Parts: sequence; C-alpha cells; structure tokens
Amino acid sequence: MNREDAIDSVLVHRYQLGDTDALGILFARHEVMVAKILWRSVHAAEDVRDLVQDVFLRAMGGLPGFRGACAFRTWLVAIALNAAKSHTKRTSLKAHQSLDDGSEAMRQVADSLSEGYGPEEEVGCAQLSARIQGALQRLPESFRTSLALREHCCLSYEEVSEIVGCSVGTTRSRIHRAREAIHSSIA
Repeated sequence: MNREDAIDSVLVHRYQLGDTDALGILFARHEVMVAKILWRSVHAAEDVRDLVQDVFLRAMGGLPGFRGACAFRTWLVAIALNAAKSHTKRTSLKAHQSLDDGSEAMRQVADSLSEGYGPEEEVGCAQLSARIQGALQRLPESFRTSLALREHCCLSYEEVSEIVGCSVGTTRSRIHRAREAIHSSIA
C-alpha cells in the first residue's frame, strides 16, 4: 500500500468511527480526480459539479460497509465511471468530448497550451489536437477508458485492471495498443 492509499485508509476508518470531518478531507483529496474522470464524458461544467457531489454522496452511503478490498481511490474511480455512464445514458450525449466543442473550460485549456505561439504554431497545435482526438474516438471504449485511467488519473495498471474488470496483462495490452494507435495516427 502506497502512502496516499494509507492516508485514505486512515480517513475511511475515521469516518466509519463517526468522524464526519474525515469525509471532507477525502472529498478535498479526490475532488479534482473525480471531476477529471467525469469531464471526459460529461459536456457541461454544471453537470460535472453536480455529478462530483453525487459521486461523493454515493461514496458516503457506501463507506460504512467499505472493507478495503481495494484502495479507496480505486473504489471512488469506479463510482465516478458508473455515474458518468449513467449520466451519458440519461442525457444521450456523446461519450467523449473534443477540444473544439465550444466548452469554455476546454477552450481555456487549449488557449493556455498555445500561449506564446505564433499563428503557424497555433494551427499546428490545433491540427495535432484534432488528430489525437480523432485517434482517441476511433479506439474501442475499453482502450479509451484504460488509457484515461492510467494517464489522466495516474492509476497503476493493477488499479485500472480492478476498475475495468480484466487482468493486468490485458490492461497493459490495451494501454499499449491505444498508445500505438494514437502514435501511428499522428506520425
């Protein structure tokens, strides 16, 4: 168990013993990670905020029975992925968002990445971004999810395999194949 998981474990135990402040600390520690997971599937910042709260309400309801069979973070990611899938089904939105969908937050990220570049570099960045997004969209859902959990949530291969429900070897293979597909589409 790494240091971060050990801290989470202590906080979960404190919450289970009645320390409600421990839940606030867990929320603060993982709010950004949960929001990033939800952002990949949900198109509106307001919906992401609502879903972050929903994820933590679900976690709060499940914490009394949480026995630590997996790391708290892994368990929380699974809840967030399920919330995102449920929301996407309810609203019939696309599963993934591209950089050019008009979202203000995504536009700010794109602007900050291209800051200091001239027009030619900005066009090159935009073209590269579009090719990467296209490559991501062509990947099977299982590849996209595994890659996102590994790269954006910084989860270990073991944690990703727990969440997606396959072996560590299959997880490594999916992530490797996803990276190869993206690389070959932008090369």
